[in-house]
Amino acid sequence: MTPSRAERLRHNIVLFGLAALFVALGGRIYYLQILCHQKHLAAVDAQTRMEVPLPARRGEIVDCRGRPLALSVPAYLVAANLRDIADREATARKLAPLLNLSVEEIQDKLERDRKFVFLKRKVPLAVGREIERLQQAERKAGGPRALAGIALLPDSRRSYVCGKSACHLLGHLDIDDRGQGGAEQALNSVLQGTPGKWQLRRDGRSLGIGIVDETFEEPVPGNRAVLTVDLEIQQALEDQLEVLAEQYTPVGAFGLVVEANTGRVLAMASWPNFDPNRPGDCEAKDRLNRVICTVLEPGSTFKPFPAAAALETGAAKPADRIFCENGAYRTGSRVITDAHGYGWLSFLDVVVKSSNIGMAKVGEKLGAGPLSEYCQAFGFGRLTGMGLPGECEGLLRPARLWRRDSVQSIAFGHEITVTPLQLAVGYAALANGGRLYQPQFVLRFEDAKGRTSQEFPPQPVAQAISAKTSATVREMLRQVVERGTGKLAQIEEFNVAGKTGTARKLVGGHYSTDRHFSSFVGLAPADRPRVVALITVDEPQGAQYGGTVAAPAVGALLRETLLCLGYQPRPKSAVAESPVGR
Repeated sequence: MTPSRAERLRHNIVLFGLAALFVALGGRIYYLQILCHQKHLAAVDAQTRMEVPLPARRGEIVDCRGRPLALSVPAYLVAANLRDIADREATARKLAPLLNLSVEEIQDKLERDRKFVFLKRKVPLAVGREIERLQQAERKAGGPRALAGIALLPDSRRSYVCGKSACHLLGHLDIDDRGQGGAEQALNSVLQGTPGKWQLRRDGRSLGIGIVDETFEEPVPGNRAVLTVDLEIQQALEDQLEVLAEQYTPVGAFGLVVEANTGRVLAMASWPNFDPNRPGDCEAKDRLNRVICTVLEPGSTFKPFPAAAALETGAAKPADRIFCENGAYRTGSRVITDAHGYGWLSFLDVVVKSSNIGMAKVGEKLGAGPLSEYCQAFGFGRLTGMGLPGECEGLLRPARLWRRDSVQSIAFGHEITVTPLQLAVGYAALANGGRLYQPQFVLRFEDAKGRTSQEFPPQPVAQAISAKTSATVREMLRQVVERGTGKLAQIEEFNVAGKTGTARKLVGGHYSTDRHFSSFVGLAPADRPRVVALITVDEPQGAQYGGTVAAPAVGALLRETLLCLGYQPRPKSAVAESPVGR
């Protein structure tokens, strides 16, 4: 039967529609497969790639002789695949004693609405091996496997091999391996290295199914930092602070040892201290490096600086006689007093006997301009540039803001605040011929192969005073120990020079009568000083004078320091003939 015209028309329309549909599908396929092929291939590639970071090994920190202070050691990150854990309470009970966490803490993490959770980072290898042993025991037993979903991933942790030693100088790391305080923070960019990475192919469940080799980037280890600190001298300083803490039960104590001719810090410590392996176990105040962040009126330890200014400008000579008012000097509405009443003293003896009145009169003669100028020349009122985080700059007001009696107060160590670091660096300039050095705590950086990548030579800042004035001040300080307020700093083996200081603390805007900073700054050997040592005791109980509290500790510290540096002690006959021995 011949189809009608209408049927043929319908047939043609259907054929045309099907042809158009196939043409459209073909065009779409051509568009997707040919024209957009690279675009969709890139999208698929991006969706199936999984980047895995490879942490870089953090650089070591060692002392000046190469002895390790901080190392990064292998560790584990303990994680849980929650799909494989049937009894979460049983898992928490088994892990709690191993991870030093409570059952509740672990259960809380296991109950989270995730497939994969981290339970604890930086777990020691021994703990990881114990978890593996328990997992093997569960598999052999064939019963319930509480640890089946527990995974051990590679990690690292920082080990401070000397415990609390040099803790404030070193600082510590947070959970993300960022430096917190001390060298760890100051040198973080050098120590942390450059992380690597590799990429995996993953399926729809985010499980790795292969390695994308061409994108592998090997991590670059951090540099090794060689510090200026000497571990033996550091330990000697910390031992002295511990003895002082036991003997005088103070609020705190702190000190440092600086190489006079370079500005390099050989030791730096504060008490109370902390264990950087467990920084969370102590109070935040115990982690403060008080050598760089404590600002205090230096009291009599400051007197050598105005004395040097007076000698340098010709305002006073060692033999000049100064009337010390028999212990009480009224100027206007104030009365300046001495611990002991003196009449006439030479300028030399004003320093040796530590007369506030004598130094006030020297300050009057010197004047505000020169006194301010020399205080600045010794680095007071500004940061030292050492580079440790948290350093304070102290306070030295511009001379134009001084009152009429400010020259008197500053001349005996009031109306100015300094840090112990500034004070020690200033004494180094007094000792070494007048050169002010920027203090340093880093000798050099070394790469992973032990090659030096950067060195840090001594950095002179200014010539604060002449070599002649420096020699005169050294002699003054030698006599302070020989026959003045610092006699208890004498040691048999070496000549010592130095200065005592007993500064009242400001409490509620007034000077306290029973709360003091007791200090001593010592130089040794006295004729050609190699090192400067400072110790300050904060609120000692049972004694207050720096010459009583701090001077013996500094003497003992200087002895240990010089022996460590290879100095030979004097024979007994030389000790007997020495003026210090008389």
